Amino acid sequence: DSIIQAEDPSGREYYWIGGGVTHWEGGPESDFRAVEEGFVSVTPLHLDLTSYPQLDEVRGWRLAL
Repeated sequence: DSIIQAEDPSGREYYWIGGGVTHWEGGPESDFRAVEEGFVSVTPLHLDLTSYPQLDEVRGWRLAL
């Protein structure tokens, strides 16, 4: 494993965390096989950082607009 400290073009410091060379393995219907055979692999992701308990509390606030 390695940690590399670097600086982006704006001068901000960042760290690149890596583990060396990765060995990919996959079955006949895996993403690895699809990419190896020249196909594009698409994985739909959804990231929801909403704090639903906090949202419920905010809904109860009385705001003067």
